[in-house]
Amino acid sequence: MKWLNHELYIEPIDAYIDPPRPVRRAIITHGHADHA
Repeated sequence: MKWLNHELYIEPIDAYIDPPRPVRRAIITHGHADHA
């Protein structure tokens, strides 16, 4: 895992963790429905 443009990125699986923008593959750690 590494920082890439202030975003967490997992290179071996080409995925971002909780990206703030649309990406091809994302891992969402939790939803924010309780904050809506």
